[in-house]
Amino acid sequence: MGASAHGFYGANGVIAMQPVTLGPQVVNWRLDGPEGMAGNGENVIAKNHPILDNVPPGMKWLGLHIYPDETVEIRLSKGNPDDLQTEKGLALIEAWEKQQHER
Repeated sequence: MGASAHGFYGANGVIAMQPVTLGPQVVNWRLDGPEGMAGNGENVIAKNHPILDNVPPGMKWLGLHIYPDETVEIRLSKGNPDDLQTEKGLALIEAWEKQQHER
């Protein structure tokens, strides 16, 4: 697997070349951050298991969205990063931007 930092909506994404099998997806990740940060180094398993039944022809991107409530969502795109965005992700971005403007 190779990964590099990349974000269509800021620095909130990673591109990874990883094979994906069809069917229910069990997603897990390890928390990282500054020393002393709560949960640092812990493994998290998503509370839900999205199902990837098929990949339509012409799809080039698979977006896996990991949310603060430990749920995940999968989106597919033929190359337009906007196709990968989710309603839940947009709501989180809008809430964050609002919080930043209030400071």
